[in-house]
Amino acid sequence: MTDEIVVVENIVNKRYQDFLESVFLSDTFPVYLKPNTLGADYNPADVFFDKNTVDIPQFIHNFVKNYTSSSPEANYVFSIFTEICENLKIDCSLYRCKLNLNYQHPSFDGTMYYTPHRDSSDPTMITGIYYLNDTDGDTIFFDDNKNIIKRVSPKKGSLVHFKSNIFHAGQSPIKNNIRAVINFMLVPRK
Repeated sequence: MTDEIVVVENIVNKRYQDFLESVFLSDTFPVYLKPNTLGADYNPADVFFDKNTVDIPQFIHNFVKNYTSSSPEANYVFSIFTEICENLKIDCSLYRCKLNLNYQHPSFDGTMYYTPHRDSSDPTMITGIYYLNDTDGDTIFFDDNKNIIKRVSPKKGSLVHFKSNIFHAGQSPIKNNIRAVINFMLVPRK
């Protein structure tokens, strides 16, 4: 399963990485407080909780929902989407795309993580997580028995992609102030 979790460094060029970081982490970019890291529409079979789970509020910005642009800023993420499809060597549609901003939280000690979840139980869907900034707060991957199988540390300009039915969770930053990612959900076209 770990070979299905692929990290691609510098998915977009350095200049565009800097541009995206400056736009999305500016004090003028609109983000919205969400009461937890999961949406209300998750299937109970697609989440689990254990002794290391801590769910906290996060800030988000939705770019695309249900294949439809939901933000005037959505054009900023289409270059990354194009590069993901080229890297995967598939023709795909963008089902969902959102910015997740997580700040330091006092209950995190390096062993804790947000609620482990699958973005979809559909094994054909693909998730991509683009790291906007150099920070701490790994993305942790789990097998179906809830064992940790891989960790990916955020690195600005990098992307990790994987099947959307793989359990994963983020961690709160401890050393840095903010962890910022853009989450993509792709549907391969037949």
